[in-house]
Amino acid sequence: MYTITPQSGNIGIIKAPHAVKTTGVTLVSPDFEKPYKALDKHHLISAAMTGKFDYRWEYSKEDEAYLLKVNYFQGKLEFTVRFPKKGAGEILQALISKNQRVVTMVLKYKEGARLLFDDAVVLMGIELEVLPEAGWPQAAE
Repeated sequence: MYTITPQSGNIGIIKAPHAVKTTGVTLVSPDFEKPYKALDKHHLISAAMTGKFDYRWEYSKEDEAYLLKVNYFQGKLEFTVRFPKKGAGEILQALISKNQRVVTMVLKYKEGARLLFDDAVVLMGIELEVLPEAGWPQAAE
């Protein structure tokens, strides 16, 4: 398993063909090329409820970072997306403060691709968790 820390990211609305609008998080790192190249093109866009992948949230106190652990096909492909408090973790804080708990994550390995889903692994239906041991992010009052 390898860990990827996004270099940049943003929040937006995604409207895929034949689908409802959803909140999306686009994260960019050249290291996302590893899972992109390891997956068959038919699995680059997957929903959590399909069983193609599962995920869980953990927290690293020493790094002050949330870790999204992703596991495709019962361990045939595993990777971790690291959300440090200063950096990608700010995206988690923005989502939680708006009570946005379920998102689509677009993991791109090329900055500025022409289309949203180009050069990307797309994880739909990711539910955000606030872990008590972290102490952040804070929900809106």
